[in-house]
Amino acid sequence: YWIDIDRKKLKEFPDDDTLLSQEIELFSDSDSDNKTNINKNLTYIEKTLLSIWTHSIGTSEIEINDNFYDLGGHSMMAVQILSKIKEALHVEIEIANLFQYPTIRTLAEFLTSNTNSVNHEEDMVDKRMQKKRDSISSRRSKRLQNDDS
Repeated sequence: YWIDIDRKKLKEFPDDDTLLSQEIELFSDSDSDNKTNINKNLTYIEKTLLSIWTHSIGTSEIEINDNFYDLGGHSMMAVQILSKIKEALHVEIEIANLFQYPTIRTLAEFLTSNTNSVNHEEDMVDKRMQKKRDSISSRRSKRLQNDDS
C-alpha cells in the first residue's frame, strides 16, 4: 500500500509563559468568586446536601448546579448519599430521584416540595404500625384472660 504523506509545516506552539498566563486566566479568582456567589444564601437542605456530596465525592469544588454524575458520582456512591440524606434530613427517597434530580438545587427543590407528603406517608405508616401493635396487644390480653378462666 502507498500512503501519501502531507509534509506541511505545523503551527508554532505557544511558549510556556503564554500557556501559563492562559491557565491563570482560566482559573482566575473571578471564577472562584462566581462559585462562592452561587453557593451563597443556601437553604438548610441545600447546605446539608452540599456537605453530604462534598464528603462523599471527596472534593470541595462543588456548586449546587453541578451534576452528580458529571462530578464522578456512581450508583454505589448514590446509595451511600441516599443513606446519609435519610440520616441527616429524616427523609427517605428513591435512587431514581437522584437520576431525576441530579443537582443539589433540583434535589433540594424536590425534597422541599415533597417533604410534607413524605412526612405524611411516614406518619401514616407509623399509625398503621401502631394499630397493628395495639391489635396484637389486645389479642394477647384476651388470650391471657381466657387462659386464666
